Amino acid sequence: MKQVIKEYLSFTKKERLAVLVLLVLITVFLILPGLMPPHIPDAVENEALHHLLTRPQSIQEIPENKNKMPDKPGDNGAAKPGPSLFLFDPNTITQKEWMALGLKERTAQTILRFRDKGGRFRTPADLGKVWGLRKEEVERLTPYVRIAASGENNRKPDNKTQPAKPVIIDINTAGETDWAQLPGIGKRLAGRIVHFRTKMNGFVRVEQVAKTYGLSDSQYQLALPYLQCRPETARKIDINTTTAWELISACDLPGDIAYAIIRERKRKSSFKRLDELKNIAQLSDTTYQRLEMILTIREP
Repeated sequence: MKQVIKEYLSFTKKERLAVLVLLVLITVFLILPGLMPPHIPDAVENEALHHLLTRPQSIQEIPENKNKMPDKPGDNGAAKPGPSLFLFDPNTITQKEWMALGLKERTAQTILRFRDKGGRFRTPADLGKVWGLRKEEVERLTPYVRIAASGENNRKPDNKTQPAKPVIIDINTAGETDWAQLPGIGKRLAGRIVHFRTKMNGFVRVEQVAKTYGLSDSQYQLALPYLQCRPETARKIDINTTTAWELISACDLPGDIAYAIIRERKRKSSFKRLDELKNIAQLSDTTYQRLEMILTIREP
């Protein structure tokens, strides 16, 4: 087997000589182009020389701003003016003035919405709490902040009357206008609160206002100091006709106590007196005293 492989791979003397000649020829053809100077036609060489000598201006003579493109079409490369800086009160300046200070339109609108909901800047550092306002913008604007003392208003909104000072309102008798004047409550939320009150046939307690659709906890907390529910206007719930769901949602009772009251009512057929609720083991004295102000027994 080895002998066969050896005979197959071996070359004769003539074959070795032919391979050597072939390698020499290949080497010569590879080296030869590099040894010969490139041939440039006279017409092309003369045309290139003529163009070089007759150019109107050299590279150094081209103005530096010739290839400079303008920032926007039509501005001719003019520099865009930067934001202006001036003393300002963040609680009173308009959207246009915020934008003049270099803020984006969306950021300025965010600040105005914050103020419309009753928010207020109390210190220059409060600028850092604005969503969308970058740290470098806060550092640039802070030295120019001048916040008027409480009760002062150095700048009045253009063509707008001063909003009325909020007063304490009764949650069952206040109209949409009364609700809209409270901090954190606008016209839209005022309408929703009144609609929710009508659907509930009146509020039983102040905490029910917080369940209004679209009213966030922060908005509710702003309005809370101005809310009250007088006993004479609070809705009374008939213990003999109410449901477990109403006891849970309106009276804020745990589910087990609410269903225990319903079971006790079914066992007795109906309650004759409110103090019969004391027979329910799960009902504490504190919870009973609270229910005593909400529940009632109407004559059949």
